[in-house]
Amino acid sequence: MAKQQSRYKAKNQQKEEFRENAKLNNKESPATEQKLCKVYVCFVAGLFYLYIDCDINMTNIKNRKYEKMIQRLSLVFMVAAGGVIGSLPLLNGRDADAKAVRAENDLLKTTFSQDISQVCNVSTKERPWQYIVIHHSASVKGNATRFDTYHRKNRGWEHGLAYHFVIGNGTLSGDGEIEVGDRWKEQIHGAHTANMDCNKVGIGICLVGDFENGGIPTGNQFDTLVRLTRYLSRKFDIPLSNIILHSQVHQKGTACPGKNFPVDEFKTSLIQIASTEISPGRKS
Repeated sequence: MAKQQSRYKAKNQQKEEFRENAKLNNKESPATEQKLCKVYVCFVAGLFYLYIDCDINMTNIKNRKYEKMIQRLSLVFMVAAGGVIGSLPLLNGRDADAKAVRAENDLLKTTFSQDISQVCNVSTKERPWQYIVIHHSASVKGNATRFDTYHRKNRGWEHGLAYHFVIGNGTLSGDGEIEVGDRWKEQIHGAHTANMDCNKVGIGICLVGDFENGGIPTGNQFDTLVRLTRYLSRKFDIPLSNIILHSQVHQKGTACPGKNFPVDEFKTSLIQIASTEISPGRKS
């Protein structure tokens, strides 16, 4: 169990390292900060000169009613300039943090074109899978790590993550990124339906998102789902009729993967891909 959790923690550590590196790479250079400081120092020096010059020369002016006002304004500007200079490091730090967040979000939204055969490769004996069951997470954000933690702590499942695969939507994992669960790596039955007979022979694929309450799969998610499903169905000789939605499993009613999941487009895409492939016994 500790070994399984460590795999997910390692992935989070990689994301933390990326965040720190992004901060370092996006900070203002020391030379730029020094130039800004010099400009403000010159500005303050000019104000100070105005203050002294005013004190000296106002004695030669008959009307001295503006002397105090000019001196006070000079003092105000000097204090303000000093505050700006003092806040430069803080402003630069905040700017670096913002750039790091933007850079990380850009990374997560990157299209993932993973080698499906490598992703699905396991070092143990494969189970005789007969079904592929499609799910949604019913949450706007998520990834394998978050679901694994929830399934262990809240559901009390020893093997954690209920699904064999999770496909990200660009929030906590990449848009279209396939995350492989320990149940797949170790070829363990799933826990993604309430029908244990189905769990024993059904591969569970979960798309991050809530497709029941307004959400839809991203383009990258959909493309990845089609490629992954086609690869698994061909590898384990699973017919199209056995590629089903969670709501089609014989169990207590569920809307998963939601009314907005494009099931017709999904099945059509699988058929189109299959029609363009060359069967093993057919010559090109």
